Amino acid sequence: MKKLLEINNLTVAYPDIVKNNFFYATKDISIELEPGQIVGILGESGAGKSTIGRAILGLLDPPAIIESAKIKLNNDVISNRDEKFYESIRGKKIGYIFQNPMTALNPVLTIGEQIMETIEANTDLQGKRVKQYALELLEKASVSFAEERLKKYPHQLSGGLCQRIVFAIAIAAKPDLIIADEPTTALDVTVQKSVLHTLTTLCQQENIA
Repeated sequence: MKKLLEINNLTVAYPDIVKNNFFYATKDISIELEPGQIVGILGESGAGKSTIGRAILGLLDPPAIIESAKIKLNNDVISNRDEKFYESIRGKKIGYIFQNPMTALNPVLTIGEQIMETIEANTDLQGKRVKQYALELLEKASVSFAEERLKKYPHQLSGGLCQRIVFAIAIAAKPDLIIADEPTTALDVTVQKSVLHTLTTLCQQENIA
């Protein structure tokens, strides 16, 4: 079967000025992912899980450097590209879900403004169709009373509900791949299972890896 994502020998290093050498966040990581396949990466805190996701999307913070890697998406090389290229694939081809939904959402914009802004930026939809699609996305993400939620601000909703809204935003452009960086870490243990179920169901329905 055709490979959606291929990571070969990803090595990310941070310069250690004091010791005059490098600290390796990841070393020789290789991953293959097929369309629609769901894979989890396990590791203790600081093991480099988030680093892998950020390296794929060109989101590594300086002074981190990719010493070696070849990363392909749909057989196109996406590693070591310029910022303009990464901006063209973020959201459209690869969605990203941060650990804390309350920091992922803009506190001064309503949920509707944020979802519709994403739709307008990443799809060809316009006018009334944008709001209609926003409601469809919320319903797919198991957000009840979708019309009412569009008018709310993030602080007026629970963490679990905000994370479902982040899921809806992540699938708006129907990307091939979603990178979820510990999406239940900031949530109460009682809602973690249902939120993960929502995410896996969305990916299966939309054939997103």
